[in-house]
Amino acid sequence: MTSAIWWKRTVGEFVQEAGSAEPTPGGGSVAALAAALGAAMASMASRLSQGETLKAQVLRTVHSRARGIDQAPLPAVDGTGRCLKKVTIAQYLADSGSL
Repeated sequence: MTSAIWWKRTVGEFVQEAGSAEPTPGGGSVAALAAALGAAMASMASRLSQGETLKAQVLRTVHSRARGIDQAPLPAVDGTGRCLKKVTIAQYLADSGSL
């Protein structure tokens, strides 16, 4: 397990590690990245559709909100891995009788 901050790695590195035998990045990190990507796609869709006058105001609102939340989940990508590492260490210590 590495101590790298996952959201500063390439997508390819993240996907490779997510599919490895290592416990992190796990489901929480993958979910946080998926949430950030989903918000980014909402932002992109609103930008591409802003020329339509009927929907312009609604799409500007969607865009401004999506741009604010697409970065919010990224610290969780790394945070869940740090938490899992601590749980894994605690489990090891308990199993080995070191606690």
